[in-house]
Amino acid sequence: MAAPRNNFDAIRLLAALLVLFSHSYPLTGVGAEPFAARWGGYDTGGGLAVSTFFTLSGFLVCRSAQRHDSWTYLRSRALRIVPGLAVCLVLTALVLGPFFTSLPAGRYFQDPAVWEHVLGLFVFSITTVIPGVFGGNPLNYFNGSLWTLPIEAAFYLVMPLLAAFGLLRRGVLALLTAALLACYLATPAWGLSWDNQGGLLVRMVPLFPAIKAACFFLIGACFWAFREEIQLSPGAAASCAIILAIAPAGHARMVVLLVCLPYLIFYAGLALPWALHLGKTIGDLSYGTYLYAFPVQQAVVALLGAGIGPILLTACAVPPTLLLALGSWWLVEKPFLRARHGMRRYKAPAIGGAAPAERVAGE
Repeated sequence: MAAPRNNFDAIRLLAALLVLFSHSYPLTGVGAEPFAARWGGYDTGGGLAVSTFFTLSGFLVCRSAQRHDSWTYLRSRALRIVPGLAVCLVLTALVLGPFFTSLPAGRYFQDPAVWEHVLGLFVFSITTVIPGVFGGNPLNYFNGSLWTLPIEAAFYLVMPLLAAFGLLRRGVLALLTAALLACYLATPAWGLSWDNQGGLLVRMVPLFPAIKAACFFLIGACFWAFREEIQLSPGAAASCAIILAIAPAGHARMVVLLVCLPYLIFYAGLALPWALHLGKTIGDLSYGTYLYAFPVQQAVVALLGAGIGPILLTACAVPPTLLLALGSWWLVEKPFLRARHGMRRYKAPAIGGAAPAERVAGE
């Protein structure tokens, strides 16, 4: 299979590393996360990275839902998420946890919370705290990054339903996206925020973060649906960057982010004259990096103390996180991905008139 002509693997890996960097501030008790403090107040670096993940996911998953029957699609989605997650949960809860718990070994393995954490492999039962582990750290979360996976999985389950009812057509997708944007703009009037996330749509999927993530997800889906009409140009990308820089403060500026950030993501992913074929060389390390970064960072803080600060924590955590991500990709994720479609090949038209390429990595 020829390497796909895009930078999606590189963008996702950078986004996963940005999550790691952003988490280094609260994990060391330093509150002034630089993206939130200095980059116009749009979001934290981790928040921008998560929005990037959902944008690319909407693009790739919409294509998958349109091209495959429901069984093939759902099987593909499950094989993409569950094997890597299951191994991560087992290793962190049953290998890492015992080294850092304040409980005796016997009590640790008898604690129901340990096994509840392992059962997070079912995605909608994920827990982020294990009693007795990292209790002396500024934050006691065991793996605080996992909260996004139930939201992602919920979107995966909705897509074949939309496809079955013919709602993945371009006009309908545009209307759905506009409706979600209107809902997101209304969240302050509804009293919704990160401090008040609202009720649960389904288990582990709070209303406020689900609405925000759904906006980026559906915008990514629209980029797929309108791929033949959207032109990715340097001038438009530069305009998006300038608009982001000068947009006035206030909740409405999030609309600017929702429009401009996805355009910049797809410009970097599909329109640059060069492509980093990470999937062909080192592999797609983004998922493994996202899964393992938080517990690795917590372990570093537990060993060296929160006084190391966010920069040193980032420097110490990146190498072991990438090593674990390499192992996750080559030993777990890639073997399952190879099985999901029987390595079937197909051609995918590229957005904005770029040259066609075989399967875009990460579908």
